[in-house]
Amino acid sequence: MSAAYYALFHAITLQAAELLAAGDLRYERTRELRHGSLDDVARRLTGAGAPPADPASPEESAAYRVRKVAYAIQRLRADREDADYNHFARFTQRWAVEAITLAMEAVELVTSRAFLTSGEGQAFLASVAEQARPRT
Repeated sequence: MSAAYYALFHAITLQAAELLAAGDLRYERTRELRHGSLDDVARRLTGAGAPPADPASPEESAAYRVRKVAYAIQRLRADREDADYNHFARFTQRWAVEAITLAMEAVELVTSRAFLTSGEGQAFLASVAEQARPRT
């Protein structure tokens, strides 16, 4: 579960860091992006955290991609916390496969040209980048 969450977290932070710095400095900037801040951005986009409905039209596709990534980060973070800290949680193969599939789909979305070149995708990444806080 942790690997699924962190795959998406790192994909998002790497793309957001592109807005903050280039080259070798980009890695340092990724370290300034926090889990809670990313979750806050995702929560603002998804509200209650329900999975987004499929887009009704091509015009809605960009917003759908952003909502799907936002939903995935919330769901996978919650799943990771359960897997890491809830010793009484019961995990099934189906649950694990669904989480891994969600992570793969979200990583594919957030690294896609369609996401990175859309106004909605850029706004999402800019919102994440705005949350950067230097490590002390």
